[in-house]
Amino acid sequence: MLKTPHKAMFIRWQTHKSGGRQYSRETTRIRAILAKSVRVDGKSRPQYVAVIGSFVAERLDVEARRDFWKAADERLSVYVHDDDRRKIEAALARRVPLLTTEEVEAHDRQRKQRDQGFKPTASAAAGPYLDD
Repeated sequence: MLKTPHKAMFIRWQTHKSGGRQYSRETTRIRAILAKSVRVDGKSRPQYVAVIGSFVAERLDVEARRDFWKAADERLSVYVHDDDRRKIEAALARRVPLLTTEEVEAHDRQRKQRDQGFKPTASAAAGPYLDD
């Protein structure tokens, strides 16, 4: 389903508790789901269109927000007309703030400093595969 014609589109937020397989403790993942309003038997019902993005609630740092907005940008360009895009982005930004230029620059500086301090070991330099 691509770029739905102008029906009432909105973001629905879904919360999911995970058991902590990826992280050492239980986490809460929050998904932004694009939905549109459709009529079924004369009543308005939400119809899910796509998952726009998700994030771990306990870890909404600059990197997590950057990943969220990258995924959102890609998916919104497929599913949402330009006319509706600003409204949907505003709804997303109320829950996941957009990155400021200062945040991006500070994050890039920290990452560069961290990468400069990294010295690969001989096994890491050889790559992830073992020679046969």
